[in-house]
Amino acid sequence: MRKRLLLVVVILPILAGCEKVEQSSAPSGSRKNLPEQESWDSEITLSQSGRTTAIVQAKHLTKFQQIVEIDEGLKVDFFNQDGSHSSVLTAARGTIDQRTNNLKAIGNVVLISDEGSQLRTEQLMWDNRRGKVLAEGEVTISTEQMTETGTGFEAYPDLKRWSMKQVTGRSKQRLETIKE
Repeated sequence: MRKRLLLVVVILPILAGCEKVEQSSAPSGSRKNLPEQESWDSEITLSQSGRTTAIVQAKHLTKFQQIVEIDEGLKVDFFNQDGSHSSVLTAARGTIDQRTNNLKAIGNVVLISDEGSQLRTEQLMWDNRRGKVLAEGEVTISTEQMTETGTGFEAYPDLKRWSMKQVTGRSKQRLETIKE
């Protein structure tokens, strides 16, 4: 009887301390926030029907499923229908939806056409299918002839023709040109 009691006293604490242990290489919940890919000094080519529409350069990017997040040094070279370079966009950061090849540029956005027109705003969207840049917020566009400020902007990246839903200011003076 003493042996049985001693056996129960020794085995019971051992069994009570056992529990199912799941192995994991990362703490619980943290895998959801990790990117699928991460890259530095990268280049992404955007296209429509096999034609290059833009080449995106990023100092740092991360990819989460179909969304590429550029959190450092966004630069985009745009190309027109015949494949000629038309303009350069720079911004603090941005995103690319890889399903549509649409791009959103955020923070100190500047778009300068090869002919010298320039656009400044805080957020600009590139609609790859339509081949246009769009901005809902305030924009300032400057050409050789004038400067115009407003909201609801839409144009081709070469900035030759544009529309603005609400013009809030117009001047015959050109803003100071931003150098790359």
